[in-house]
Amino acid sequence: MEIEGKSISKAYRKRLDRAWKTFLEFSVEVNHMPLPALFSTVMAFLAWLEMSGRVSELTGCLSVVSRAHKVLNLHDPTKDSSVLYVVNGIKKCTAQEA
Repeated sequence: MEIEGKSISKAYRKRLDRAWKTFLEFSVEVNHMPLPALFSTVMAFLAWLEMSGRVSELTGCLSVVSRAHKVLNLHDPTKDSSVLYVVNGIKKCTAQEA
């Protein structure tokens, strides 16, 4: 999926592509449509990343999901206040475990 113009670096594009592939991998695994993603899909994705030990990918993955929705002029489920609350909670718990 083309989510950005040519104005970004190759390294950043690689990170975006990797994050988008991660979301697609999850969507296939749980049989959910990636676009438009439902709020419940995004929340389940957060839990999946956490349980998979991929907390460091949270921000990048949410960013690319958000960007894909914006590019296609779709409602962005990542902007729900509950998503931010859960992300902060996951990061806080992970930091305490370290």
